[in-house]
Amino acid sequence: MPALLWLLLLLLVILLLLITNREKTLINRLCQAVTLVDKVVETLVTRCGFSVY
Repeated sequence: MPALLWLLLLLLVILLLLITNREKTLINRLCQAVTLVDKVVETLVTRCGFSVY
């Protein structure tokens, strides 16, 4: 199941990158997206008790 979760989050990141196309550089967007996904995953893990790591 965690693999499916990561896949969905990856798709979300791609959508976010497409939506926020106005930002400066691709690297900035990637860093922000990775940070966002990390926070989301951490929140899901702590709230739902998933063991992803």
